[in-house]
Amino acid sequence: MNFSQSNVIERILALPLDLLRFQASGLIKEAFQGKFVLETESCAFDIMHFSQAGKCALWLVDEANHEVTAEWDFDEERILWADQNALFTVAWGGKQLHVVSIRFSEFDRKSFLIGPDQETIEAFFAAVCRFSAESYGELIVYDGGFSRSPKLKKEIETNSLEKLVLSATSRETLRTDIQSFFESESLYRELSIAWRRGVLLTGPPGNGKTAVVKAIINLIQRPTIVVRELAGYRTTVRQGIERVYAMARRMAPSIVVLEDIDSLIDSRSLSYFLNELDGFASNHGVLTLATTNHPEKLDSALLKRPSRFDRKIYFGDPQKPERIAMLKLLLNPIPVERNLSAGELEVVAKRTKGYSFAYLKECVTLSLLNQVAHPEEPLSTAFERAAESLSAAVSA
Repeated sequence: MNFSQSNVIERILALPLDLLRFQASGLIKEAFQGKFVLETESCAFDIMHFSQAGKCALWLVDEANHEVTAEWDFDEERILWADQNALFTVAWGGKQLHVVSIRFSEFDRKSFLIGPDQETIEAFFAAVCRFSAESYGELIVYDGGFSRSPKLKKEIETNSLEKLVLSATSRETLRTDIQSFFESESLYRELSIAWRRGVLLTGPPGNGKTAVVKAIINLIQRPTIVVRELAGYRTTVRQGIERVYAMARRMAPSIVVLEDIDSLIDSRSLSYFLNELDGFASNHGVLTLATTNHPEKLDSALLKRPSRFDRKIYFGDPQKPERIAMLKLLLNPIPVERNLSAGELEVVAKRTKGYSFAYLKECVTLSLLNQVAHPEEPLSTAFERAAESLSAAVSA
């Protein structure tokens, strides 16, 4: 490797900040004359992950400006090391390539792929990006870029429809509309119906929509993209929508989850979203599962037009049978001698009319805390204290 190549990063970082980003490419092309250079800011190009999986061999070329940064992964509770401002030699497919990684600022990074010709470099870029997508597994989080979340995956694995307190009608509707969708491709084709669905879960906050979504993902066991944010650094909402559905089509049959869709899609991005939902792309085998606490904020083009969200399931405040079932579930660890009797359970269920599941859980928590403060009082009295303290918030 000649001198101009080995010190290319030093030459780039010596540039004034206002020229750094724009002249980096020229310096790299000058250093690697006669080579093809591909620039990318794609988060899918994870060369370290590709190398660690044994898909290529990677050597770091000594660089005075090479940096290794450390970040803490809260999900997996481990240190993540990242090479920045580095020049790598890569052995892939029987050929020697180079990758230059430059950090222009905290959130502005770019990779330059360098090789003998355009065909080789494009094939290498595609191989790395495809591997990144495929190795995410069954669950992908999108927040401006695709990533894995072992923590969310563990949370989902603990949820099931059987463990949730739901009305028999809601439980059956979820199974019929969602589980049967993934089992009916041939029927859709036979009836000449596009094999795609949109299901919207609505209702006031605190009544289990998020828990239901997790239980559905666990039940269906299909590749799933959970969208947390559509825009990212240097990524627009439009690009986010396009990327999410392009990935969903690639992974299909699959699920796209849009929690609190009213906060993700606004009037400026609506047309792009509608085009991805039922435009020219087929979305064959893609189920869009969305939630909202405020259906009134959604545009009628999204809410009322067929073929978009053709099934809407309402999750209102639990009725008395559901409140009793939830109270039994929450109070199950309490010893019988300190627990509510059947009659007292009926009284508490009536007293908590209009409570969401979230407020019902809060009422139980406050009741148990009241028991700690006043151990001589029966649990029924503790519940009355708790209900009284929550009455203003519940009726608000």
